[in-house]
Amino acid sequence: MRTSTSVVSPRRTFEAVYGRGASLLALALVVAGVGVVGFHAVVGDRLVLADREALATLLGVLLVCAAPFEALFVLTVRRAAGADGRVPAWRRPAVQVACGAIAVALGVAAFLALGGREERILAVGPGLVAVVAAIGAGIVPRGVLVGSGRLVPVAVALVIGTAVRFGLVVALLGLGAGLAGATVALLVGEVVTTALLWHGATRCSRGSPAPALDVFRGAFEPVVAFVALSALGVLPTVLAHRYLGGLDEDRFVAAYEAARIMLFLPQAIAVVGLARFARGGPGAVEALRVTLRIAAVSSLATALVLAFVRPPFARSLAANAAAVPGGLLLLLGLAACTLGLLGVLVTYHVARGLHAAGTVLGALGVAIAAALVWHPSLAALAATVVVVGLLALARMLAGPALVGPTAQWAGTERRRGPEPGTPALELSVIVPYYNPGDALRQNVLALVDALEAERVDFEVVAVSDGSTDGSEQLIEDLGDRVRTVVLGRNRGKGAALCAGLEVSRGRYLGFIDADGDIPPELWHSFLTLMELYEADMIVGSKRHALSDVSYPPVRRVYSRVFQALVHALFRVDVTDTQTGIKLFRREVLVDVLPLLVEDGFVFDLELLVIARRRRWRRVIEAPVRVEHRFRSTISLRTAWSMLWQTLVLAGRVHVTRSYDVPAPEPVSTLAGTVA
Repeated sequence: MRTSTSVVSPRRTFEAVYGRGASLLALALVVAGVGVVGFHAVVGDRLVLADREALATLLGVLLVCAAPFEALFVLTVRRAAGADGRVPAWRRPAVQVACGAIAVALGVAAFLALGGREERILAVGPGLVAVVAAIGAGIVPRGVLVGSGRLVPVAVALVIGTAVRFGLVVALLGLGAGLAGATVALLVGEVVTTALLWHGATRCSRGSPAPALDVFRGAFEPVVAFVALSALGVLPTVLAHRYLGGLDEDRFVAAYEAARIMLFLPQAIAVVGLARFARGGPGAVEALRVTLRIAAVSSLATALVLAFVRPPFARSLAANAAAVPGGLLLLLGLAACTLGLLGVLVTYHVARGLHAAGTVLGALGVAIAAALVWHPSLAALAATVVVVGLLALARMLAGPALVGPTAQWAGTERRRGPEPGTPALELSVIVPYYNPGDALRQNVLALVDALEAERVDFEVVAVSDGSTDGSEQLIEDLGDRVRTVVLGRNRGKGAALCAGLEVSRGRYLGFIDADGDIPPELWHSFLTLMELYEADMIVGSKRHALSDVSYPPVRRVYSRVFQALVHALFRVDVTDTQTGIKLFRREVLVDVLPLLVEDGFVFDLELLVIARRRRWRRVIEAPVRVEHRFRSTISLRTAWSMLWQTLVLAGRVHVTRSYDVPAPEPVSTLAGTVA
């Protein structure tokens, strides 16, 4: 019997990862990149020095515009990918982006003119505005085509536009047209590309109406991320101008400009994978892994070619043609490779609606600080960029949104929230305590009496946080309305609250301190407010105008300073996060509780901050009454501990973005018994 073997072609494998038409788009992007290199080489060889400098001004403006253009393009892909294969209405936002591009070009031109470069601006001004407008007008149609999976029209537009631009620049410079010829070739090429993109998007729009595209919603952070990435890319040349001089500066800039040729390879592969990134799921992560592998291998190969083969065009791209050491070129090639991979990750994060600006801004700040401290040589500046780029790469590769929620929570104690579904009771109240003494029984009985007066089905879940005074035995005989949870060791108020909330059965879930300072009769107003306003949460506040609270002076200072710090770091919607009585709808805690990690003083703060970030925004502050006038005091050690835990929480929120992931699967880790 004959055995047949099937061979899967690389093209089919590539398209299985990225989607139909991906191979053609990848080829078109490579052609476009080679065309850019060829354009630079031709104008570098055939223009006089003054014209080269004027054209360099034009290209510099285009580089400034490229970062926000790229951000808007990725956002367009992301929005189009969510339209279920339809092409959104895109003409109006396309015109808006083009008008915005013209405004940016005029602003940059005015800035350069004020900087004493009037002659260069006059030489390229009209062409500059026209080219930027043409590029801007093509951003949105290109994005909707890529996002909706229609890659072939984009590939055709790129190839034809590149061919027109390169052919025109060769012809016009051959006729002696000089700077005007180069500018016209650049403009015509972009106009042709944009016209073809509009034509392709128009054809694909027929018969597939979709809601209008909103390109600018949520664009601020993506624009910041791409601008910071662009600034990180040009930082080496700025540092060379600042700390080097003469021949050293010229050689460094020449080497770096030659090494930056390889940036288009990671960028091209990232564009191919954009639609797959935006759709999310396992396919997005797999596409990212393939993209990073291809980008790394191709970039490193290009770096080796530039460093050791030394093709003639590598030096013709720079104004200075001095010999460049191969070792330095290789080091700068590694820097460019690192930045290219970082660009892939930034593109992925923006396409997924994740946060990337913080990491890139941090890398930029670290690079500037490192250069201020250590800049003895060309190699030192290059090494600074490599190290900083690798650190940023490591940070983004380790991000929870990239590796997934399972890896994010691996090795840490995961909590499970209350079970979703139809609740068995109307209200569950958690009472955490640690060595409360004989007062516990009296306070729990008062709470039961207050809740019985409300005529609701309720339960009280009393949680012993590893108490050693036997207090849990004082409430064992209080009936079915009172359940007890005993933790094996003292773990903190946050851990006790989580343990109680996990086993609660109420439609509304709340908690109150066990010391009796807050009277249980307040539950009447809390339940009334919850029903009246259909709130997500009711938060007791000692700073409410109707609260009856008398602060000791030291406690007042601690509270004011802490709440000022909280509002500066988190912008929460309440004036007091720490009062020991709160009430939540069950759905809020089902969503939020599994993400929480705090066990100590700032558990309440973490709960409110993460609930707000996950868009549970209907929060009402309720007045409270404190009857026992703060019998306890806060020590300086406790204050420092709260400060440290708050800063750590801010780091997880704003730096590591640990909470910007879906809640993990419910996994019970309750280290106690339920009675």
